[in-house]
Amino acid sequence: QRLDSGVELLATVVEAIHPPAGAANAYHAVQAAQIGAQALISRERGTASDKANQAQLNASVARDQASAAASEVLATAQGADLRFSAERQAYAKAGQAFLLEQYLAQLTEGLGNAKLLILDHRLGGDNAPTIDLRTFTPPADPTAPRKAVQ
Repeated sequence: QRLDSGVELLATVVEAIHPPAGAANAYHAVQAAQIGAQALISRERGTASDKANQAQLNASVARDQASAAASEVLATAQGADLRFSAERQAYAKAGQAFLLEQYLAQLTEGLGNAKLLILDHRLGGDNAPTIDLRTFTPPADPTAPRKAVQ
């Protein structure tokens, strides 16, 4: 208005302010330090988030394993309870016959793969029971010296 130029100034926009030449290096160092600090903060936040997620995963796995183990123990206990109840009822109905059957079943299971030779001294007749030792191999003696192969 003072110059009577006919130009009316509506707004002034400052896009950038540059520091004085002598302070430019220090100003840029401060900007670089600020950027470095923000990068370090972001990196540490990421590391903390990773550790928190890993801890949460480990806790979830431990909880799931404990839950599975508890379910297995509970199922085993319920199975044992059911078996006990069934055996108690069977004994109440059959008595000694049930016990003999259980005994024989356990013998069959335990001796199923064993090589047995059963001799009964009550066998009748004039001849006593005889064992043919030709079919047996002698036991190995681990203390016996070995013969050198030539």
